[in-house]
Amino acid sequence: MAGFTLYELTDYYRRLQEMEGADTELNLTEALDMIEEKLEQKVENIAKLVKCLEGESLAYGVEIDRMRKHAQAVDNRVRGLKAYVLDNLQAAGLTVLQAGLFKVRVQNSPPSCEIVAEADLPDVYKTERVVVDINKRAIIEAWKASGEAIPGAVCRQNQHLRIYP
Repeated sequence: MAGFTLYELTDYYRRLQEMEGADTELNLTEALDMIEEKLEQKVENIAKLVKCLEGESLAYGVEIDRMRKHAQAVDNRVRGLKAYVLDNLQAAGLTVLQAGLFKVRVQNSPPSCEIVAEADLPDVYKTERVVVDINKRAIIEAWKASGEAIPGAVCRQNQHLRIYP
């Protein structure tokens, strides 16, 4: 029985359990024990792999955070250098400069607007939005309490696998 997949082992185990009451010359108890042992080995190996992959995912998350912080530092450095050159060109009264391989030019940015007192703005500049938040927790609690379907929602109780060390 070497080399069986978890799916195949589960299927053999289920079939042997079904045959347990039938007349057969096989020693079903031994066969069930053998398959159960292989099933346990396979599940243990899969659980080890899952734990290893969870650790790898965590390490990637840490590395992503580190790289995101590094990218932010690089972006800040770029903004600082551009501001430094802009300040110096403006102080020198220059709008265009050929600097070796690069042509550097001071130009106007698109207009921007900062709101400092929203209450003082005329209504013509305001847009009203309606935001509806759905309280899923309340829907689940109502479903659990009554057992009845909530119109517009589908509540279900799923199962998941938890692996303990």
